[in-house]
Amino acid sequence: MDILRTENLSKIYGVGDKKVNALDNLSLEIMKGEFVSIIGPSGSGKSTLLHMLGSVDRPTEGKIYIEGTDISSMNETESALFRRKNIGIIYQAYNLIPTLNVEKNISLPMLLDGVKPDKEEFHKIIEMLGLNERLNHFPNQLSGGQQQRVAIGRALIYKPSIILADEPTGNLDSKNSKIILELLKRSNKEYNQTIIMITHDEEVALSADRMLTIIDGKVVSDKVISHENY
Repeated sequence: MDILRTENLSKIYGVGDKKVNALDNLSLEIMKGEFVSIIGPSGSGKSTLLHMLGSVDRPTEGKIYIEGTDISSMNETESALFRRKNIGIIYQAYNLIPTLNVEKNISLPMLLDGVKPDKEEFHKIIEMLGLNERLNHFPNQLSGGQQQRVAIGRALIYKPSIILADEPTGNLDSKNSKIILELLKRSNKEYNQTIIMITHDEEVALSADRMLTIIDGKVVSDKVISHENY
């Protein structure tokens, strides 16, 4: 059964001669528990697609269904609430709150809803991320790799069914990139989360189980990746 489906998704920016079709009648289905990478050149529409799937932006036309719910018809308040509980978003720039320590940055989605994280689950996530000794540190006291791990923790805290990762290794060296990809794979397997990862790096994209290529707002390739030789 699909956990995410788009139907004839279009996004148009600008008007007249400046009109750009960022997404062009794009339809796709992603199943629960899949780890999908989306690759394409700059300006291909992959980041626009991620913003649509994360309910951060609205399509010009078309529908987006997550677990049967049409998120494209929600208002801003409904979108924010649905996103916090059902979708974890990991940004390339981390987007951590500089005045909050690691513990509060990770707990933020639940704190915004007036909910306290389950202690056992929280420490399980912290241990998986290797952040046990960093809970009282602030973002400016962390390396780039550590900040990205905090961002992953924040995306995991509600145990959302879908994780959207926007160039999660884009600002990291090869060692930290490998750590982040392993954490995403582990999250995918342990929590059966669906992960959709945007990247411009084909080597990173090949770490997923399925790779979509987008050019000019359309899916031009959809490949299942075999890891038997890895």
